[in-house]
Amino acid sequence: MTSESSATDATGNASSGVAISCSPEPSSSAGIVDKRPHHWWVSACSSNVTYSLLPGGPPRKARAAGNPVCGFGMTTHSATYRTARVKSAKPFREAVQRSFVTVTARSGVAVTGTCVYRRTGSSFAASVMGVPSSSHRSNMPAAPTSSARRLASVFSTRVYRALAAEHPDGVSARLAPLATVDVPDTATLGERFEVAHRSLVASYRSEYVFKNTLVSKIVFGKHRPATASAIMEMPMGDSEADLLVLNGTSTVYEVKTDLDQFSRLSGQLRDYCTHADRVYVVTSDGRAAAAETLVPEHVGILALKRSGALSTVRAATSNLDQLRHEHLFRMLRRNEAQALLHDRIGYTPDVPTGHISERMGALFGELHIADAHQLVVTQLRQRGRAAASLTSAGDFPASLRALAYGAELSGVGRDRLLRRLHQPMALVLGA
Repeated sequence: MTSESSATDATGNASSGVAISCSPEPSSSAGIVDKRPHHWWVSACSSNVTYSLLPGGPPRKARAAGNPVCGFGMTTHSATYRTARVKSAKPFREAVQRSFVTVTARSGVAVTGTCVYRRTGSSFAASVMGVPSSSHRSNMPAAPTSSARRLASVFSTRVYRALAAEHPDGVSARLAPLATVDVPDTATLGERFEVAHRSLVASYRSEYVFKNTLVSKIVFGKHRPATASAIMEMPMGDSEADLLVLNGTSTVYEVKTDLDQFSRLSGQLRDYCTHADRVYVVTSDGRAAAAETLVPEHVGILALKRSGALSTVRAATSNLDQLRHEHLFRMLRRNEAQALLHDRIGYTPDVPTGHISERMGALFGELHIADAHQLVVTQLRQRGRAAASLTSAGDFPASLRALAYGAELSGVGRDRLLRRLHQPMALVLGA
């Protein structure tokens, strides 16, 4: 398939090829993908709503089948056109074809509309007009209320660490939103956290709701805390992985809530794929189809349903051939790198302190990449031991599991935290 590098706008003027961005809501038309095998990568945009065209051309199945394909391939155009001319390798059977479609744009917004294809010689015009589908509008989350955002704010490392401190300065103001949850006055602080979290799951699926669901379903469900560990907000290159799970291998989970855009996703995935064996994008079930068109085939996709269940839209495959020694090494703390090399090759520091990291990095680079990865997994798993012990206690609130893996506490701090979680809120606040 070939494509012309120009498009015509609503006035008939040619528009130049420029990168375009995403807006969350379409008006009268939007970039679309008609997923019938012979209609791929059609796009039309109004002047005030812009969507990037999907990169990479048609899927492999469409190409292999030799079906006529409509599209721009890797070309990106300006946002003001409604009609674009493309060339197809095979002629269309009909001079005019129409199809009613429900499609998902890059922003994750579904659009219904009518595609009209008019053939002129070896080329044809494809125009698409549509509006947000009523079913999608009804499923789109409402903007979070200020009270929901305040309630979500209590699930932060700042609050969590304050509850573990000897003198929890300022914790009264930070815990104030928990006073609004519908529980008896005698309810413990831990019970208030649980009720607040259930409220967020039902009405405001914040990033923390996604993360805590992942920890609960994967570390405590698919695996066990004794065999799997988790690290929150793990730096990887220029990005920060929302969740890194370590069991027999390493898996990154990148969360994209309904309030997030996908604009940074490609760069994040490039970073993750050189640091971890498997990578997943986790989003809502309403945006999973959009994510599937945007991420490489080796990246998996999980969808969080309204029921709280996680469904696998696409399983991830191994990135072992993309892993890089220097990236794996940078994930380690100095004591972890030293322990790894001592266990593997009997290394003890043999250079001045200022050169130890460079020396250990060179030795680490001599290991086979599969061995290096497995050794890093073993070391990183140790970081979660204290959190595993804390969260495995039968009375630890399940709603705080992600915070437990995201904020390391001393033994004394863990004891203070547990004591306060078992007390009524008024007692914790000193009332």
